[in-house]
Amino acid sequence: MVTHKEEKDSLFQRIKEQFEDIPEIYVTVYNFTQEASVDSLGELGLKPLAEGEGGSREKSNERLAGDLIFDKLAPKGFSRTHSVYGYEDISNLEHGSMGEGSILMEIKINPKDALVADADDSGEGLIAYRDGSVASAHEWAEQYWKRAIPLEEFLKLSPEEKKGRFYFPEVVIPHSIPPEHMRIAAVKLLQDR
Repeated sequence: MVTHKEEKDSLFQRIKEQFEDIPEIYVTVYNFTQEASVDSLGELGLKPLAEGEGGSREKSNERLAGDLIFDKLAPKGFSRTHSVYGYEDISNLEHGSMGEGSILMEIKINPKDALVADADDSGEGLIAYRDGSVASAHEWAEQYWKRAIPLEEFLKLSPEEKKGRFYFPEVVIPHSIPPEHMRIAAVKLLQDR
């Protein structure tokens, strides 16, 4: 019988403990994923939503359809369906936001390659889409991309400026994250209570 500690240790063995060959300009962002994704993360890395296996979160047809509205308005090189999402600062997330079976991944990315947008705008747009208001979803998508700024610029803002600019800032990374650019920061297994 596998013990709780052995199960956690096994998770950490499937993902490298140390970063390898990370350029100095890379910065840390965080991503929540599910315990079930660890095997694919260790082999394939963190994949965008549309790529499924190893994706940063489970996708539904409804969610993808809503995100496609955002994709039509996205700046060149960006897409909601073909991106990985992260958070630059997790100190403001609620303590209980890490649900059972969750893993907090620390990932390293080039700040020149990512944008910061307001996850609240995308959430409102997806709610509008789900409620049948494509026009409203389109307006939220427009606002989401219009307000987005490069991560490199966001990192230069003071905490007060960051707070005033976005309600819930999310980092939009328009590519996969290779396994060597991520490690487990925290784990809350299904048995943790």
